[in-house]
Amino acid sequence: MQIGNISNKVLDYDENIIILKEELENITNKINSLESKGKYILYDTDYVNISEFIFDDKTNENTYDDDKYNCAHFSRDVNNNAEEKGLRCAYVIAFFDTGYPHALVAFSTTDKGLVFFEPQTDEKVELEIGKDYWTECVISDQSYESIGIIVSYTLHW
Repeated sequence: MQIGNISNKVLDYDENIIILKEELENITNKINSLESKGKYILYDTDYVNISEFIFDDKTNENTYDDDKYNCAHFSRDVNNNAEEKGLRCAYVIAFFDTGYPHALVAFSTTDKGLVFFEPQTDEKVELEIGKDYWTECVISDQSYESIGIIVSYTLHW
C-alpha cells in the first residue's frame, strides 16, 4: 500500500508540475506581449523624435474645461500617449507664487537633455524657477496672461 500511495503522490506532483509549467508559459507570453507593445520598455530618444511625437499627438485639440478637462488631464493624456509609443515621459507639476499649480510634460532627450512641453498648445517650454511661466517660459508667437512666477516644480516619471 505504501508504494501505491507514493506512486499516487508522484502522479499528483507530476500533474501539478505540468499545470505550473502551463501557467508560467501563459504569464511569460503575457509579459512578452506587453513588452512588444512598449508597455514596460520605455526609452529616451532624440529631440527630433520627441518633437515629431508632440506634433503628431492630438491631445492639444481637446477642449479645456477648468472642472472637467484641465492642464492635469492634458498632461496625463500626453504622458499616456507617449508611453503607448514606448517613450519615457515625465508628468511635471510647476508651482507658482500665486499658489496655483500647473501640469505639463517633459522628456529626457538623448541629444538636448531635459525638454519641457505645454500639452495644451504643443509649445516648447524653457522651465526656469523665478520666471513667469506663460510670458517668459513658453516659447510662443502668441501672448499669454501671467499665471505667476515659478517657485518650484516636480517631475514624476
